[in-house]
Amino acid sequence: MLKSLVVTVAISACGLQAQSQIRAFTQPPALKEAPQPGARSLLLMAVAPGTASACDPQANISTDGNIVHVNLDIVRAHFTIFNPATGIDDPVEMRSYGGCATGPTIEVDPGTVLRVDLNNKLSVDDPTCLANPPAYLHLYPGVGCFNTANLHTHGLHVSPAGNSDNVLLNIAPQTTFPYEINIPYDHPAGTFWYHAHRHGSTAMEVASGESGVLIVRGEREYKQPLPGQKPEQADIDTILHGADKAPFTEQIFGFQQIPYACFLADAKEPWAKLITSKGIYDYAASQAPGTPPPSATAPWICPAASQVAHSPGVMENFGLQLFSASIWDTNGRFTSVNGVVQPTVTIKAGEIQRWRFIHEGIHDTINLQIVKSSKPIGGPDFVATSALKGNRLEQAAEVRKECNATESTLVPQFQIAADGLTLAKVHALEGESAPGVEGSNYLQPGYRSDILVVFPSDGYYCLLDQQAPLSQRVSTGPTGLTAEAQGHRSRSCSRTSMCRAARW
Repeated sequence: MLKSLVVTVAISACGLQAQSQIRAFTQPPALKEAPQPGARSLLLMAVAPGTASACDPQANISTDGNIVHVNLDIVRAHFTIFNPATGIDDPVEMRSYGGCATGPTIEVDPGTVLRVDLNNKLSVDDPTCLANPPAYLHLYPGVGCFNTANLHTHGLHVSPAGNSDNVLLNIAPQTTFPYEINIPYDHPAGTFWYHAHRHGSTAMEVASGESGVLIVRGEREYKQPLPGQKPEQADIDTILHGADKAPFTEQIFGFQQIPYACFLADAKEPWAKLITSKGIYDYAASQAPGTPPPSATAPWICPAASQVAHSPGVMENFGLQLFSASIWDTNGRFTSVNGVVQPTVTIKAGEIQRWRFIHEGIHDTINLQIVKSSKPIGGPDFVATSALKGNRLEQAAEVRKECNATESTLVPQFQIAADGLTLAKVHALEGESAPGVEGSNYLQPGYRSDILVVFPSDGYYCLLDQQAPLSQRVSTGPTGLTAEAQGHRSRSCSRTSMCRAARW
């Protein structure tokens, strides 16, 4: 069974030697806050040191009593995405909430009035919104207007009407819209997310990174009910702490599947000719009868600018980049975690942490397993040095050696919440990923899972995205996927004394 490494976790009581090639696991970017009268600080979470995002989003937040006001820009963002297949950082240009690889995390309480001024600063020059868009963009009926957006709070129990969480709104380029979302006082605490949900452009915009994490953080403590009475509502946030009352450290894992591509520079048809390792893939090739050309399923590449003039990595051509049911299996891209491909996180051995998993992608089922890594006898430790190279298939052999999932190497995931809702009791995940090997955490696009995890001893661990059984996979269309393609999944690794964020 083929596997893909998503994150490496390094556990060590004394820390780890610095490795220049290691990509650090970071939390999503934070909103800039302007203190207001009545503002209070939520101290229910302990943030892991050294994991703050370096990106400063074009967004800010202020709090006044129960009103949380967010000013959030939609812009074209310029950043890089590491490509293990080439070992270089690919420059990309994406639509984004706030201008970072992933949107800033928004935190609210039950009973909050969430006001979001959504400023669409994208260009009005949008060929996908023309009455007769260019044929090379390969649009389908109802698809287009990729610079027109909105905001949907995925999973919140709120009104869909008016200027609340209304997915029928169209926020045109160069306009601002004032959202007001009233979160009920009895709303459960939990892990949610927000993303663009304009019908006709949702897939393109979410695949461009227009998404972010939204956390409802509750303070209601559990109280033993009197005989004959029902228990009052309580929030799990108040329960997750040690004997010293110190809150558990939290880590946010926002999984994105961004199928960016580089196109040949062409003033007349800028997004027509997609560059692959086996030549150019364009509209004509996609429409030609007979056997598809090799470029139709070849990995996408961004060659050196000195070799050929091309665009940065972008999301622009719906037909070439999104429409195929198996595109994520063949395009060669890697699932990223909070905007970083195959990062490494370091945590303390024996420390209980709360990990919030959010599938912010649109393509494929994620099957998460945490596996103890073991260095092959006489061989280099690719996990420890973050030195895995090559595409997902080429990496698979090393992953099998160093991150072999067996009953003895799996680290339990104790799930406490699913899709934002606290479970009635904590339970160890036991989903079967292979005969005799259990411990899988299946996430479909949009799903969330909150787990407790602890690493008992020093070492390196892999957070793996394993092949999911067909019964757990999202629909792949009439053509389905090859057995080989089904195995091209991401994985991540972790070390127990100080957990180093693994790579995805």
